[in-house]
Amino acid sequence: MENSSPMEMHCDACRKILPHEYLSSLASGSEVWQCTVCGLREPRSTKRRNSVAPEPIITKEVQSNSNPDITYLLTKDTSGWRCDCPGYRYRGKCTHSKEATDND
Repeated sequence: MENSSPMEMHCDACRKILPHEYLSSLASGSEVWQCTVCGLREPRSTKRRNSVAPEPIITKEVQSNSNPDITYLLTKDTSGWRCDCPGYRYRGKCTHSKEATDND
């Protein structure tokens, strides 16, 4: 996989989908990728997994804190609460998901 362009994948340190650069192959058949943001090097299996997202457990609408005319969708699955508000998309956390987590 020499001279490959960065690939978007989940960084365990940054906890976000970010570009990773290919570094090398291991004898086990795994590949080593490095996050372009934090520099974490992670071995990745070359065996492709089923990329189907987990089924949502709970979904609910919440009102925007800054504009009462806007609602966002909170979704809870096996990885926790996620929100479709701009704050969560930008930072990976928001007041809506924090309140939902605190109320669990």
